[in-house]
Amino acid sequence: MHNLHLVVVEMPDGQEACDFVEGQIESFGDENNWRTICGAVRYNGQVHQTKEGRWEPETLESLKKSITDAMFNTNSEDDFFGKCFNEALAKLNAKEKMTSMDWYYIQKYAEEMGDRASATQRHEQPDLTPESFDLFRDEYRSWKLDEFGLTSLLRHGEEVNKENLWVVLVDMHS
Repeated sequence: MHNLHLVVVEMPDGQEACDFVEGQIESFGDENNWRTICGAVRYNGQVHQTKEGRWEPETLESLKKSITDAMFNTNSEDDFFGKCFNEALAKLNAKEKMTSMDWYYIQKYAEEMGDRASATQRHEQPDLTPESFDLFRDEYRSWKLDEFGLTSLLRHGEEVNKENLWVVLVDMHS
């Protein structure tokens, strides 16, 4: 299965951003779990394409929408694991025999909900909202490279040059 994972870095140009991300994640995976760097989008909207992988770099707005849709479940009618979870929960509550797939759906849904809560709930700060989400500051499923998510390789607390911020698109095969 292929998943898109986004990685934020600070580099002077798109190729350096892609190369840096490749170097940072090179030890991840094996012959059945590999990656391709698809390109990058700069803070100012400039696009760098590698012409590899399944995804082409898009606008920052569309990347942000994709992440916030997943984080905040804005397409709940398309929530496959949520539907499967509800069906499995109904079987559990009715004391019907549960299959291994029922338990798998419960597990995946719980992981997904935990990832959402971890990314959006803040201690001593207002919770993150789709409107307050910042593609260059926030994370979702950080370092879960074989899941759709967003990982930042910026050093927290250090000053960054916004003009050198890139979102690198990584096609993860797992």
